[in-house]
Amino acid sequence: FDVIADVARQLRSSLVGAYQENYVTGAVVRGLSPRRIFFGHVLRNGLGPTLATLGQKFPALVGASVVTEWIFGLQGFGRFANDSAQAGDVPAVQGVLVVSIALVVSFNLIINLVLARVMPASQRGV
Repeated sequence: FDVIADVARQLRSSLVGAYQENYVTGAVVRGLSPRRIFFGHVLRNGLGPTLATLGQKFPALVGASVVTEWIFGLQGFGRFANDSAQAGDVPAVQGVLVVSIALVVSFNLIINLVLARVMPASQRGV
């Protein structure tokens, strides 16, 4: 389950790519502070692909909660889903699925709203 590694790798490659763009060179020439260049130009353009990757990996995190809670003996959503499925409790399994789907859909909605705020080009479909 390499979700964190994928997100970190995507963020790093996006930031490295954004630092090599011409608008960063122009900002340096204009005399902007490195902090302003990073937060205003580099991070803003580097977050887009990272947020998209995080949105794609979130269902894997929800599914991995079953394994994590089973290994560490934690009581939680994943353990409840596992116990309900093994007991054949169909209404509980349906409830778990509905909540899981609602979590994934709402998380992706939030990711898309943040992505539209961070990268205005994503609103235009570019």
